[in-house]
Amino acid sequence: MSDAPLSATFYKVGGSLPQNVPSYIIRASDDELYKALKAREFCYVLNSRQMGKSSLMVRTLTRLRADGWTGVTLDFSAKDSQSEQPDRWYAGIINQLNRELKLLDRPTFRQWLKERDFIDPVERLGEFIETVLLPGIDRPIVILIDEIDSTITLPFTDDFFALIRACYNKRAENLDYQRLTLALFGVAMPSELIGDVKRTPFNIGKAINLKGFDVEEALPLAAGLAVKADRPPTVLQEILHWTGGQPFLTQRVCQLVVDSKFPITEGSEPTAVEGLVRSQVIEQWESQDHQEHLKTIRQRLLDNEQKAGYLLELYRQIQQVGSLPAQNRLEERELQLAGLVVKHDGLLQVYNPIYAAVFDEVWIDAELKKLRPYSESFRAWVASGKTDSSRLLRGEALAEAEQWAAERSPSIEDQEFLSASRIQQQEEEAELAREKAAREAAEDAEQIQAEANRQAQREIRWGRQVLVATLAMAAVLCGLAVFARAQMSEANQRREDAETLAEEANQKRQDAEVLAAKAGEDLKESETQRQVVEEELKQTEQKAQGQQALLAQLEQELADADADLAQAEEKTMAITSHIETVDELSTLVGELYEYNKPEDEGKPEAAEDAIKHIGFSFTEFTDDSPELKQTLLKSSMAMAHLHLIPFTSDDSSGKVQKQIEKAQKRIEKAQTLVDESERLINANPDVFKSKSGREIAFFTYAVKGNLREEQEEPSNARSSYEQAFGYIPEKPNFNSEDIADSFNQLLASSSSDDLEDNQFRALVTPALKKHYDFRAKQLIRKLDQVLEEHQWREADELTWNALLSSARSRDLRFSYSNIACSNLQEIDTLWFEHSGERYGFGVQLEILIETENIPGQDNKEAWIQFARRVGWNQYDESGVEGYWLSHDELTWSQGMEGEELVAPPGHLPFVSPIATLNSPDLDWPYSQPLTAALGGGVSSWDRGYDFLRSANWIKRWGQWISTAGAYNYDIPSSSPLARKTIACKK
Repeated sequence: MSDAPLSATFYKVGGSLPQNVPSYIIRASDDELYKALKAREFCYVLNSRQMGKSSLMVRTLTRLRADGWTGVTLDFSAKDSQSEQPDRWYAGIINQLNRELKLLDRPTFRQWLKERDFIDPVERLGEFIETVLLPGIDRPIVILIDEIDSTITLPFTDDFFALIRACYNKRAENLDYQRLTLALFGVAMPSELIGDVKRTPFNIGKAINLKGFDVEEALPLAAGLAVKADRPPTVLQEILHWTGGQPFLTQRVCQLVVDSKFPITEGSEPTAVEGLVRSQVIEQWESQDHQEHLKTIRQRLLDNEQKAGYLLELYRQIQQVGSLPAQNRLEERELQLAGLVVKHDGLLQVYNPIYAAVFDEVWIDAELKKLRPYSESFRAWVASGKTDSSRLLRGEALAEAEQWAAERSPSIEDQEFLSASRIQQQEEEAELAREKAAREAAEDAEQIQAEANRQAQREIRWGRQVLVATLAMAAVLCGLAVFARAQMSEANQRREDAETLAEEANQKRQDAEVLAAKAGEDLKESETQRQVVEEELKQTEQKAQGQQALLAQLEQELADADADLAQAEEKTMAITSHIETVDELSTLVGELYEYNKPEDEGKPEAAEDAIKHIGFSFTEFTDDSPELKQTLLKSSMAMAHLHLIPFTSDDSSGKVQKQIEKAQKRIEKAQTLVDESERLINANPDVFKSKSGREIAFFTYAVKGNLREEQEEPSNARSSYEQAFGYIPEKPNFNSEDIADSFNQLLASSSSDDLEDNQFRALVTPALKKHYDFRAKQLIRKLDQVLEEHQWREADELTWNALLSSARSRDLRFSYSNIACSNLQEIDTLWFEHSGERYGFGVQLEILIETENIPGQDNKEAWIQFARRVGWNQYDESGVEGYWLSHDELTWSQGMEGEELVAPPGHLPFVSPIATLNSPDLDWPYSQPLTAALGGGVSSWDRGYDFLRSANWIKRWGQWISTAGAYNYDIPSSSPLARKTIACKK
């Protein structure tokens, strides 16, 4: 501990760090930003709050000014930058540039603005840059803009970002623009700042990734701890453990150590630092968060109520599992911008233990209840795949939830949950109403039937008495009425006819008199009217011709509008269909992430392949063609269904039968999707002649080949694969005898540096991995037959190839950790059962344990003891210790000797030493010739078994193990295959 006085300003907690502060930490991003700006690149530093962005900006500007640059910082959170009026907002930027860089005096500046008052505000800023800023300064110019996220709420700033892009585009025609460089700093995603991807500058700029302090970078901070600590570096390590290197928290906890009343003695560092962190940062954090660091994180999470629930659920997943594979979703970026989560090596993790303690499960549950009063029922319903109707709301709970939702903007899943609850309740109420109505109707029907029966009996009795009298009376009256009615009708008709004739005659006489009187007058006027009519007719004809021309023009415009509308509707339908298909594939992606076989095989690789295909459908790869998009996505959906086919066994139980039925449904869905994709290809041959079209057609027929293999139709599968390769004429020829080799050659011919080739590889790889999955199953079936016939040598080689194919079905870069446990356990079971329980990986593992071969510990004697127990190491004829058998010297005798094998337990399979030899960690005298002989890449593993067996490399290795003076290699019990066996047994 130092007695020297320490300046109270050594640490700076919050805000930008001045130049003279000794606690400023130089990170890799300092040089990265400085060099990029020196190279005149457009840069942006978009990160969470209090990560040191402003301090980095100030330091970088100081360095550039020292190099002769002219620079200025613009703070967009300032008052004059927050105007909601475009004129004032852009005028504020122009004014600040003019004032800070001392370009025009006030009268000249006002006159300049007045003369350009008529042009658009963003054009005015662009003209100021071109006619005032660049001519007024002859040195390199850098403009650093802080708090760029302040523009998110402004509706007109897309033009500002487009102007930045335009400044860089103008460099080709105006060399002055090469002296102008810009950088943006803030808390936002590029997509939040500008929505128009065609005008965004972020796709031509360089992102500077601002990370927290690591131990080596942060060492200068230890100097300030010397007044309180015996071992400042050790105290600093404990501080970094709690803060994760977060700059603000690291500075704050360092200051807490300096301000503490008690010194930190040697050995007490962990306890002392933890006590300070818990008492002054974590406990009652809301009252102690004076710089509002933690409150800012909370606000960022909860500001958008519609997103908050999803963000909290995603954060809960990350906190519960410790780390979660990143999928580059917007919600993941939101958590990173909040500062709560950080991405390391493709995994999302809680940034540090302080955040994990403050924003813990209790806090998450409390916030979710504020957001969603039915959170428990909602989470359980979502977890059930949205199928558990018992979790839906009813009655008063549903009414309260709907009232809560009406006052907010609930998420789509919330709306779906409430809608399902309402439908469920309506169905239940309707069912009760139907039952009640049926019951009442039955009772009413019985009463009506009884009353009708009684009434019918009464009417029958009275009817019999009246019937005879009524019939007699009716006959007499009917005759009289008919005769009288006929006589009266005839008389009335004659009278009416006579009156009508008299009226007509009188009317005709009157009409004749009137016509005669007017005939003379009409004759005089007719000539005049004829002339007027002829003139009007002439004018009407002229107008008609003009109207006809106008009508023709309008009809053409209407036809054009109809065509545009039809095209727009067609495009809208295509976009809608695209989004619907993407939604369907996204649902399958979720199933792939959740899918598990009986042991440990989730399907994240298949899910990531599908996500890539979704991404391709939104890029230029699909040539903006609906047919290409649909074919790509439907083929990807078919592939997803093949991956989701459930694991089945030979068991005939009801559970397995259900699994078989599910598998058949998946195959049927995949078949339907492949058929639809194939119809699109056949119906649009011209579309599929482009490079992207041929590659997508290749993918479709490759998936069809995968499907045929799943349906156990090898010949049809080869035909489909051959059809796929027919769409890639410039690539290697298809070899129907070795499908995997054809695929591997195709991948080798695609350059990994070429974007288009990488997109094509993303289509080739999934089909190849699915083919390896089929090949693994095929080899295991063949292994069963060979082992049943006790052909041990052939079975050993089949075992290696089956494990190789199983691993490759998940990742083409071979790793033992990728071997499917279901395959490994099935192979082990076959060896164990067909050898009378004497062979297999499980048997070898038990012997390894019995001979004290402990994973992670070097024990040559224990390994040799194991090798003797399984018969790989023996005494030779002269009794010399340590004779290692070659591959051919193993006990390969076919069949069984009586009921038992001649070879000792664990003698086979012999794959474990081969696995150890092919380990990349091997350090022995024959490593280089072995590597040279095997070559490299995918094919070396295919040749590994035959080569190692023929050259007796295993015998050489065993002899080296027995005699080596410096034994520095991990024993086989901790080799990759042994570790995988242990993991699968767990």
